[in-house]
Amino acid sequence: MGKYAMAGVGYGFAIDENGNRFMSSKTFTDSGFSASTTLEEIRGGFSNALQSMYAHTSAFEVTAKDCLVDLDYIAAQVGGNVSAGGDVFITESVTTTVANKITVVGTPKAFAGYGIVGWYNIPGSDVEHTITFVGKDATVANLAVGTTLCVTYVQTDDTARSFEVASSFVPKVVHYVFTLPLLSAGASADITSQSKVGEWIVDVPKLMFKGSFEMNATSAGTVGGDISGKALASGAVTCSGNQIYATITERIYDKGTYDDVSEIVITDSTLELAPTETQTLVVKALYNDNRTPNVVPNSDLTFASATTSVATVSTAGVVTAVATGTSVITATLTSKTSLNSVAVATVS
Repeated sequence: MGKYAMAGVGYGFAIDENGNRFMSSKTFTDSGFSASTTLEEIRGGFSNALQSMYAHTSAFEVTAKDCLVDLDYIAAQVGGNVSAGGDVFITESVTTTVANKITVVGTPKAFAGYGIVGWYNIPGSDVEHTITFVGKDATVANLAVGTTLCVTYVQTDDTARSFEVASSFVPKVVHYVFTLPLLSAGASADITSQSKVGEWIVDVPKLMFKGSFEMNATSAGTVGGDISGKALASGAVTCSGNQIYATITERIYDKGTYDDVSEIVITDSTLELAPTETQTLVVKALYNDNRTPNVVPNSDLTFASATTSVATVSTAGVVTAVATGTSVITATLTSKTSLNSVAVATVS
């Protein structure tokens, strides 16, 4: 329990439908989330008073921008699948060794229905000439031996990565996880000299990317990537029909498991047992904030019976009735002995 300042950005990653982690980034420029819902007024009665508010059309959106670009960012926004290999433009400096013939090192390929074409110009000239290749060679009239040319053509590069942008695309849906750093604020909200003490982990099981992006390169700066999107409802459908958009977990570094526990209670404080009957104790931790009580593993507890001739209790919290009478059973948190709870075992 505590108040923290959120400053700076964390990191994030996506998991595809096959469980592969990709788009991992620790170079965000901003990241965050927003939740919204529409509240419909329900009015009636005298003076048409506000009786209630009906909530509907909820949404959970994620914003994440990177100072660096990644081909996977763009592919995800347009539903593309990045594959190995792609067509690239190669420019070679070629000096002719045979009159009227240009021979390149690479292997030109057909381009966009134009055939196996290329282009050349003499260095220093802006005039481009189109040529057609047969294999690695192109024939050009009146080209003297020893002429140096700049030749451009299309070639397949197996080391490249590429994807297609369909004319009708659907953004990808991924499992997305990102963090937001927390700084200790303290009672006075003085964070100037504080360091990072924890993080919020935002887990979105189904995030659909927003399906739009702009990549505008400038001469005076760099271009970043945008991987923002909107959460889709996910999870097991229950009888109530409720699903989830996201889970937000607060993690504070170096905090003990029971630092925020205010007390522990044995859920069944009165045990009614017959001789030789057994019952395993269940102990819950109560927190000093509004967290839901949590079951304490019995391995984290130390148990004792005040009258072992009436009832014994094992290290696993199993109470065994021995003889008629009553005994007080105590459960103590081993790592925080100031926290304990008692139950009364009556054997009859």
